[in-house]
This record gives sequence, C-alpha cells and structure tokens, in this order.
Amino acid sequence: MSWTIDDLVGGGYALSAHCHECNHSKDVDLSALIPFYGREAIVRGPVWIGRGRLRCSICGTRPGRGYNCSMRLSPPGLPRGIG
Repeated sequence: MSWTIDDLVGGGYALSAHCHECNHSKDVDLSALIPFYGREAIVRGPVWIGRGRLRCSICGTRPGRGYNCSMRLSPPGLPRGIG
C-alpha cells in the first residue's frame, strides 16, 4: 500500500526527527510539508519526508546521505518519548 502525506496527516500520524550531531529531538509538522511536496506525494519512508527541507533547530544539521538525522513515523496515540 502506498501512503500519501495527506493520508498521514488525516490519520493522525506523527513524524519525529532526531539529530545525531547534537542529540536534539522534535516533532515535525507534516502539514507544513504539503506546500513543498503536495498532498498526494507518496511517502517513500520517513527519511525521505523532509529531505532537503528540514534542519536541526539547534545545530543546523540537515538529513542527508550520511543519515546524521533519523526520523520515526508513529501511529496515533503511540508514545514517542519526546519531551
């Protein structure tokens, strides 16, 4: 099954990003990615979502080939351990 960004937003999924450079974690607003990718953009995996658009708000690291940032897509209601 292929999911779109709109499916994730409508389903209440959460995307969290973790920077391995400075150990900072934060939830990503999926609906904020719609203007860049479109509602019907197929989600190919959490690392793909936001590639080229996201950066760590603490140290400025961006997700890229070195995967110095990890992302986790969580279904609604699942604790993510981000405070």
